[in-house]
Amino acid sequence: MRRLVFGVATFLLITGALGCSLIRNFCGGFHTPELSFNRVDLQDISLTGITVNIHFNLKNDNPVGIKIAQLAYDFRVNNRPFLAGHPPNGLTINPDAISDLSFPAHVNFQDLAATIMDFLHNDTASYTASGSIGVQTPIGVLTFPLSHSGNFPVPKVPDIQIQQPTLNNISLSSAHLTVPIALHNKNGFPIPFGGMSTQVLIGGAPAIAPSIPNQSALAPNETRIVNLGVDVNFMQAGMAVANAIRNKQANIQLRGSANIGGLQIPVNLNQNLVFR
Repeated sequence: MRRLVFGVATFLLITGALGCSLIRNFCGGFHTPELSFNRVDLQDISLTGITVNIHFNLKNDNPVGIKIAQLAYDFRVNNRPFLAGHPPNGLTINPDAISDLSFPAHVNFQDLAATIMDFLHNDTASYTASGSIGVQTPIGVLTFPLSHSGNFPVPKVPDIQIQQPTLNNISLSSAHLTVPIALHNKNGFPIPFGGMSTQVLIGGAPAIAPSIPNQSALAPNETRIVNLGVDVNFMQAGMAVANAIRNKQANIQLRGSANIGGLQIPVNLNQNLVFR
């Protein structure tokens, strides 16, 4: 019987045979749909951007379907607007059903600061979603506000550190060392590592060291050790460097540029280290 009343009311609404007041009398048992926030999914996370997908639930506790008729949506990160996807007008919400309404927005970090590196120094970024959704029902278009705010953690550039070198062999004219370079991914998602150009200085004197080649992606929270074979020519470096190496203690500098997550990250490390 309830479905029959709704069917008659809907038909008369379409044909225009009834005014609004009579429609409401027919639909006295109509339940106003309920719109509520559901969840936020963070997707496509990288050092250059993130997709923030905000979900709302629209509950239709009635024996007839309803449709989305109007939609306005504004999404901002750190008060800067970004384009967002949304459900299409005309989308039908089935009878006695709850539908998930998805609003995905991709955020390019380069749009949030002078440089991406400036933005990546932040710990979090705040976002706000606002707007309204209009739903076509047997009693007309009902409008509901959309509102949600929160924050997401900003991805971090992996740490690069020089670890304790090993003195493999030494002669009157040269020395060969193994210098471990630790790469630590502080994020809960993998980070591509495209290699690193290297310039090594021992005691301020240039040494011979290869570049670090392309690597497989750093796994979430992984610390990876890449060993650099470093050769020092004492004729070029000088006796002070030779004596420091013989005493197994010297200043080591590592300069270069690392391709991490699609970004060129400058590297400039300077440490006083004791050798094995």
